[in-house]
Amino acid sequence: MSAEGQPGKVAKSRDDGSGGGGGGSIQITTLNMVGNGIISVKGGSGSENGGGGGAGGRFVMNYLKSYLNSSYPAQSYDWLGNHDVRGGEGGQMPSGYLEGSDG
Repeated sequence: MSAEGQPGKVAKSRDDGSGGGGGGSIQITTLNMVGNGIISVKGGSGSENGGGGGAGGRFVMNYLKSYLNSSYPAQSYDWLGNHDVRGGEGGQMPSGYLEGSDG
């Protein structure tokens, strides 16, 4: 599952770089979650010519009844997946110039 930011693009009429889009948000509310996989809300990379990377997004997982001691073991610890909320990488610049910053 993903809600990732798009990479920046260089306009044909200009040489300026553009920044990558920020990552989106994913909220999951469930009784349990089993299995594996990747949930990604990372930012898009900056374009060539110095575009900055987009900010990472937000990922929230809420287990229903998790506040109740009696919910154990109904609350799942069986999800073995991974999540990615990193910001995008800054764009490259020709030698001698500052590169775009990471998100």
